[in-house]
Amino acid sequence: ILGMGAAKGGSDFPPLPNVEKELRSIVKDNGKKNFNGIIKGKAFLNKEFTKNTFVEQLRSESFPLVHISTHFRFMPNDETQNQLLMGDGSKMSLYELRKKGNLFYKVELLTLAACETAMAGNGVEIDGFGELAQRSGAQAVVATLWKVRDISTMELMVTFYRELKKGSVTSKIQALRQAQLELAGLEDLLDKKKSRKG
Repeated sequence: ILGMGAAKGGSDFPPLPNVEKELRSIVKDNGKKNFNGIIKGKAFLNKEFTKNTFVEQLRSESFPLVHISTHFRFMPNDETQNQLLMGDGSKMSLYELRKKGNLFYKVELLTLAACETAMAGNGVEIDGFGELAQRSGAQAVVATLWKVRDISTMELMVTFYRELKKGSVTSKIQALRQAQLELAGLEDLLDKKKSRKG
């Protein structure tokens, strides 16, 4: 897995204090202290998460899983103002991402742990981040239509990857569903064996 996160925020974005814990819990990066997570990979946090590092890692290495935890700002009428906050405080627009071509062509699952990454414009002129990522090669994308909270996103993401790693489900969507049920404190009612008498 390639994990990238911006915990410190930026000039017009507040800090996300749980991003660091999220990455440390998900990514097992032997080259970094305290990154003892669920899935072996590479982690880039805060100032290490730059535009150049982001693009270079996606182009030079093969990561089937990519996890990005940061802020995203969606503006439906201007692709240049749809911006992903990088860990060094800079911003990367969807326009810049589009110009990189098939940046995600090696990615089996891209998880965007950021607000409104599944939002799109009026269906004509603006793609959302999730849609652009799929057009740029990602086979599957986890994204959100809403604003999400820092702590609950961290809890959901760690549980999601734990479910994926366990291998007790057959698809990424089932792993996400199981994580949602677990966090909601619900049983998996669809798979629960029924004890009805015929």
